[in-house]
This record gives sequence, C-alpha cells and structure tokens, in this order.
Amino acid sequence: MTTPVYVVRSRTQQDALVRLQSDPIVRGALERAPGAAVTIAPRDLGHVPQGSCVVFHFNDGPAINSVRSLVRSGQNLTAVCLGSDIYSFHPYLALHDFVSFYVMPTEQHRRILASQVCKPVFTLPEGIDSIVGCHPGSPVAFPEKMSSRFGYPESFEKGMASLVPILQLSIAENRISSFDLIVGLNKFKNRFGFTTIPFTAEDFATRARSYDYCLLSHFSLDLSVNSYIKSPNKLVTALMLGLIPIASRTPSYEALLVEFGLTRFLYESPAQLKALLEGLNPTEDARTIRSSGILEGIARMYSDSAISGEFLRILSTFTRENESECFELTPEKVLLGKPEVGLNEHLLDLVPSAARAFRARWRQMKAIHGAFTS
Repeated sequence: MTTPVYVVRSRTQQDALVRLQSDPIVRGALERAPGAAVTIAPRDLGHVPQGSCVVFHFNDGPAINSVRSLVRSGQNLTAVCLGSDIYSFHPYLALHDFVSFYVMPTEQHRRILASQVCKPVFTLPEGIDSIVGCHPGSPVAFPEKMSSRFGYPESFEKGMASLVPILQLSIAENRISSFDLIVGLNKFKNRFGFTTIPFTAEDFATRARSYDYCLLSHFSLDLSVNSYIKSPNKLVTALMLGLIPIASRTPSYEALLVEFGLTRFLYESPAQLKALLEGLNPTEDARTIRSSGILEGIARMYSDSAISGEFLRILSTFTRENESECFELTPEKVLLGKPEVGLNEHLLDLVPSAARAFRARWRQMKAIHGAFTS
C-alpha cells in the first residue's frame, strides 16, 4: 500500500462502532508499517493527498459531510463506508453518490445491502472490543451460578422480553442466584424489576468478570431482520471477559459456537432456555469452553492484525478490479406504502363474516320459534 488509510471520525472510543470497526483497522495497519493508517477529525480531511483511501462510519454525520464535500470537489479518493445496522436502507442510499464501496460486519448484512445498492459491498468482521482490556480472560468458575446481560437498553425488549418468565422462575427455584443487567440507565425502562448496573466503559470489564454466565439473544421479537442478523461482537466480548455464554440459536451466535462444538450453550426458545438453565454447572462449563479452542480461535480471527489484513485485501481487490467504474447507477428507492383497497374489496372481505352472522341469527330465530310452538 503506497498511501495511508485515513479514518475520518468525529467520535471517540466511547462509541462501540469505533472500538469494533475503525480502531482495529488502524491499530492493525500500524503494526504492519508506521504511518500506514491515520485517524483524523472531519475538519482536517482537506489535507489528505490525492488517491488516498478515506474510511468513515455510516452514522457519523460530520465525517460524512466532510467526505462528501471533498469527493464532490473533484478530489480523487476511495471513500469506504463502514456499515452496521440496517433498520432502513436510507442511511446507505444517502451516501451512494460519493461512496466507493461499503463494508458490512456479517455476510447477512452484506447480502441485504447488496440487494439494494449499485456499489460493491464487502464483509469485514468486527474486531475484539478493546473494552475487555489488555489481557483477555478464560472462564473461571465462581461458587454461585450468577448470570448477567449487557448491551444497548432497547435490545433487551427486542431480544429478551419473551425470556423474562423463565429467568424469574429460575431465580425463584434457585437455578441461578441472580440475573443482573449491565446497561445504559438513561434510556432503560426497567419494567421487570431486574437489578441494573450502569454501563461505563471504564469499569465494565471489572464488573462483568464477577459473573459466571452471560445471557445473549438476537431473537427478533420486534420482527426486524436487523435484530436477527446482528454480529457476534457481544459473544466475542463475553468470552474474552471470561464469561460462559448462553446464546440464542441465531445466525452469528450459532455459527461461532457450532464451529467449536459448543452447541450445548445454544437455545432457540424460552423452553430450551429453561432446560439449559436447569443443567448449569459452572466448573464443568468453564472447562468445556477452555478446551474447545474458541478463545484461541477468536484471538486469531478477530485480532487487529486479522481485521486490518482483511480490510487491506478488500481494498486491494477493489483497486485491482477497478469496480468503481462499473457502478455509477443510481438505485431506485423502495416504496412500502399501504396498499389501496377499494370498496368492492372491502365488501368481499365482509361476505364470510356476514354469512356466519346470518346463519347464527337464523338458528337463534328457529330456536325461539320452537319454544313458542311447543
């Protein structure tokens, strides 16, 4: 690579996507060669040389505006969007006129976005969250079978609300000693009364390591495909913290646990979770995790070196094949308005229920008539 990669962002390490996506690219590239990657603020983007690769997060407004302005001014750049959630195509289509290609965290994300845009879309896994600290741990059994869950406040309702009765029953029956939530409290409505611990990046690892197990779920109780296909970053974080995962059988979690023979820790329904919680054995479960090879596998697959190496390979592939010249079309936006239903359709819908009502009324009248004539 002859020119450095410039990561343009207005956000800090307090942002999860910074820690999971752009930081690993920068750190890994710097391991390969000094100056191979640079992090700059949006206001400094005008100083990058022609032909540079500029990387930005899909939801970083100031960075997006700076990159868009520079590309539209005629600067020759390879503009790379680091994507994540797909609740709507709109954020990605808004970048389509100046982005060179998109990078998504899972193959499922890649396929969904590729179905809508006319630019190349690649897959780049998220790295190990630096929030775990410098020394990733391995599962160590504690005397009690405590369980925790961490993540965004809204994710609990979307992924775990159906599991609450099982968790409450397991606590009542002493299957687990507690179930605590490590979560941002400013947006969380604790309607189930679980113990909550405020999330802060500074002490998260210390707090999380006091538990045996971590409950993880990508169930799409909101019926959103995005909830179902989320990346395995929380599973990776839990394992690197030394927690034993109990994870939903959804694409990202299942793929990683099955690869290392850990299907015993997967559930696909509240009933299966209940059975799993009834058989917890922290000592044996910790031994199973340690001997599976998953910790070594994660360190290999999601290291800074692996992430940056894959990114540079993608960049090289894009540059070599000159794909940008083949994708100058503007994609059509999808219109998902409610279908119009005319009066005739409404009347046809009413026919079955009207017929049932008529038959019920006819039987009632016959019964009344029979009572008077008998």
